[in-house]
Amino acid sequence: MDWCPWQSAVLAVGGGMEDGHLRVLDINTGQSIQTPSTDSQICSLIWLPKTKEIASGQGSPKNDVTVWACPGLARSCGFSGKHTGD
Repeated sequence: MDWCPWQSAVLAVGGGMEDGHLRVLDINTGQSIQTPSTDSQICSLIWLPKTKEIASGQGSPKNDVTVWACPGLARSCGFSGKHTGD
């Protein structure tokens, strides 16, 4: 989870393997602002204040990184990688 650097009452929270949703919450109202699905567990989150985006690192099964444009949380770009045991 990570606090929004430009809106102090906004918190981003990532779901686990069963859930797979990125939740952006307004803690003053307790309401979800956006909840896009990543279709995989969220292992890390960080707000990108210069571009007003959120980067999320996904684990199983996708093992990728997605950048979400705010406030609508549309996928603006991403990186995927194939991990091998070599």
